[in-house]
Amino acid sequence: MAACVHTVRHLFITRGAQICTAIPAPQATSLDGNGLQSATLVRMVAFAAGRASSRTPAFRDIPFPNQPLRAPTVAEARAQGRLILIAEDDRINQIVILRQIEVLGYAGEVASNGAEALRLLDSGPYALLLTDLHMPDMDGYSLAQAIRREEARRQRPGQQRLPILALTANALRGEAIRAEAAGMDACLTKPMQLHLFEAALRKWLPQEVGRSESSSVPGANASALRTAAGVMHIELLNSLIGDDPAMVRGLLREYQISSRRLAERMDAAFLAEDFARLGSIAHELKSSSRSVGALNLGDLCAELENACRTLVRQSIACSMSDFDAELQVFDAHLDEWIALTA
Repeated sequence: MAACVHTVRHLFITRGAQICTAIPAPQATSLDGNGLQSATLVRMVAFAAGRASSRTPAFRDIPFPNQPLRAPTVAEARAQGRLILIAEDDRINQIVILRQIEVLGYAGEVASNGAEALRLLDSGPYALLLTDLHMPDMDGYSLAQAIRREEARRQRPGQQRLPILALTANALRGEAIRAEAAGMDACLTKPMQLHLFEAALRKWLPQEVGRSESSSVPGANASALRTAAGVMHIELLNSLIGDDPAMVRGLLREYQISSRRLAERMDAAFLAEDFARLGSIAHELKSSSRSVGALNLGDLCAELENACRTLVRQSIACSMSDFDAELQVFDAHLDEWIALTA
């Protein structure tokens, strides 16, 4: 069967003032390759293929990664009541989803399976859960069912129902029905187009709640939240192990020794550029920090863990710097608190 040559469209990437005249203009689009950005290339491929027009809103308004919104830190998003939890076992998918929500101006934290996601949900508030359906240890269906059972058991007046969005590479209708039956609110197909993903997040994420004054200032970070949130949350630790001062002091001292040791291992991993190892240590310290009420440190460990997933050295270095500064502040506050309570 003969090819329909007249329907073939071409996108020529030229250099500077070079002009391609090999074929008639209606089938050809020319693009200067000097300083070419990936988002521009994507837009022009869509234009050349006849899938978009430069005069249509669909072409103009789709947000692309070269025009990102400012994403909050994990600490800021938690203070705003808009932190997203992502349950996804595939490492590449983790990186892609984290990058997408960052581009859209949100912050997230990753759990590698349903069981880990449940533990994170028990340790702190999240505004939205994005979950893969097929994961080891606990899949997305079981995770959603466990969450809905716990919500029904508590039945607290005014308690918010956690929005749960399924992420699936299988677009079959039966899977969406099963996800809904498990208690999920919507089903998104991977890979997610950015504008559709944004629409889903706008629909299901709550409006900002509990926003602190410091977090509303552009450029605020976890360090700036210390005054509002506090470096140490002793009341959280008391709720877990009781209010025996000697026991609390002993546990915090153990944590201080452990965190310093882990920090040394983190420094070594960073110098060796072993970012997988660095992210693993940050994950370990994140959990223990939140358990003892060092919430700022825990959130900074989450930031560092996220950065290690992307393998962007500059982001990892910035997160390491923030973590080191916060650890010094925590140590100073802990020493002062122990002196006052001894």
